[in-house]
Amino acid sequence: MLFFIKNILKHWHYKLIVVLVLVFSACEKTPSIPKTDLPSDTLSTGVFIGSEENYQWGNASLSFLDSKTGKVYENIYTTVNQKNLGDVLQSIYVHQDKVYLVINNSGKIEIINRSTFASIGNITGLKSPRYFLPISDNKAYVSDLYGQQIAIVDLNTNKVSGQIACKGWTEELLMHQNKVYVCNKYQAWVYVIDTQLNSITDSIAIGYGAISIVKDKNNYLWVLTTGNTQNGANIKPQLHKINPNDNKVIATYDMGLGELPIKLIINKAQDRLYWLNNHVWSMSIAETSLPNNAFIEKGSRNFYGIGIDTYHNRLLVSDAKDYVQKSEVLQYDSTGKLINSFKAGINTFFFINK
Repeated sequence: MLFFIKNILKHWHYKLIVVLVLVFSACEKTPSIPKTDLPSDTLSTGVFIGSEENYQWGNASLSFLDSKTGKVYENIYTTVNQKNLGDVLQSIYVHQDKVYLVINNSGKIEIINRSTFASIGNITGLKSPRYFLPISDNKAYVSDLYGQQIAIVDLNTNKVSGQIACKGWTEELLMHQNKVYVCNKYQAWVYVIDTQLNSITDSIAIGYGAISIVKDKNNYLWVLTTGNTQNGANIKPQLHKINPNDNKVIATYDMGLGELPIKLIINKAQDRLYWLNNHVWSMSIAETSLPNNAFIEKGSRNFYGIGIDTYHNRLLVSDAKDYVQKSEVLQYDSTGKLINSFKAGINTFFFINK
């Protein structure tokens, strides 16, 4: 049993499942509807904060950080809509006047008004959605853990209108010109979709296990991979730099074998990368080697999610603690100095600016 647990724990933030199976497998919980106040100015500049909460409890939560006042409003979805959001809030995408909340274990995407937070619809017919990416005003793609495909969504009807076959666990998506680059957790490729054809037309060989992708100010793509140590494999996690003009990898940086990097992000100026690998790491896009020292040491904390408040140019890092109590979100300035912290939901993972 211990060997089984250790192997599951290697699969990045799904260690949550193990904790909850062991602690709560014999329990049933009816999710409550929490109460909170709301911003007096719902058009405020700020950050949406997604917390996965407890697996299979249906209590995923959405919070909002008002960047101007510094106040945090928890459970804004449930407060406004008087119903629970669903099971495991994986990611969030802000598009025009709408916010798309990807609820992984509920197999759906909830849609709310960007200003009022009121529910205005949902997208169903998904197996285990991970990330949502609008391609145009009429079409979006959705990656999936189990679906073996990228779902095509008609944004006029909020219905799944088609699929693009893609074997494996698909993760983050990024659009550049008329192409979408697809990360795949269990493959050694980044896949390239032609958005006009809605089909994969190319693939880019990388180490193994792409999970995060960003674009810098020079239009180069950066991809973070997890590597693979299963079944005798000896593939290190890596950071790759890709030229989208010819889809060639122009630089690869090795991390330590067996390390578990997660969640690559880039600052507002698109010239500095950040990622989690036990600690917080940072690297200028102009550097030609990985840093020797962590940007922020975790100490006794359990770093779980990372994002940026672009209003203050502050780094937001969540400490998931024991995966059962509320997360603490720490705010750091551009030098890595801790400014302050606040509480958010359980297993806070995702941040996106309004």
